[in-house]
Amino acid sequence: MDGLDALERKWSVSVLAALLGGTDRFRAMARTIEGISDKLLSQRLVDFENAAIVERIVYPTRPISVEYRLTEKGRALHEIVKSIQAWTATWDSTTAGQC
Repeated sequence: MDGLDALERKWSVSVLAALLGGTDRFRAMARTIEGISDKLLSQRLVDFENAAIVERIVYPTRPISVEYRLTEKGRALHEIVKSIQAWTATWDSTTAGQC
């Protein structure tokens, strides 16, 4: 899957927006993105990792800690993500938060 395919999927913009603030853990993102299931969040993160938009960092602690952050390619989407969020907030109240 390439980057554009990953961006076209439901919840993609919300997942990217959650990571715009910096590195985050799975559970923190799940709390931030209201309404997304763990399964769907996991799939979007895998999609973005495969497209080199998100980096998964595993820390060898007990229990293992995993964090996610945007790559340079992902950070380049900052303005696009913000623009889509603004457009959605203005024009599409039926899908607010689900883009």
